[in-house]
Amino acid sequence: MEQLGLLISEPYRVRRAFQLEEFEDEGSQYFLELEDHSVLYLSGQFLYEYEPLNAKPRRFPCTQFTIRRHKDDGRIVDLLCSGEILEPEIMAPPLAVDELEKYGSIADGQIIQGKSYDELKAERLATTRNRR
Repeated sequence: MEQLGLLISEPYRVRRAFQLEEFEDEGSQYFLELEDHSVLYLSGQFLYEYEPLNAKPRRFPCTQFTIRRHKDDGRIVDLLCSGEILEPEIMAPPLAVDELEKYGSIADGQIIQGKSYDELKAERLATTRNRR
């Protein structure tokens, strides 16, 4: 695919990250604060292979990575990890369906507009407290 020019590479530099609990079978979900202080939301079953499992070390999130997407349909073909591994700061509750609208129908690979990493993290922590 690369030789055919069918891949688009998206490099990212990450400062910190937090993870959301899995919701049904949607896969892993992360909010990642990027170097420019914007926030990237990444989710999907493809992230399972980067999770620590059965004595396999964590490979994501990390301080630098590149997402390679198919040029025509936008699907993620692979994720190339580099830099240092980041342990997620917290494991927060998943986003409920009614919360998705708050973030503009959040989608995998979306840069969240109008909310800082700290605001998003505080909202998720408040959700944790409200669930008790």
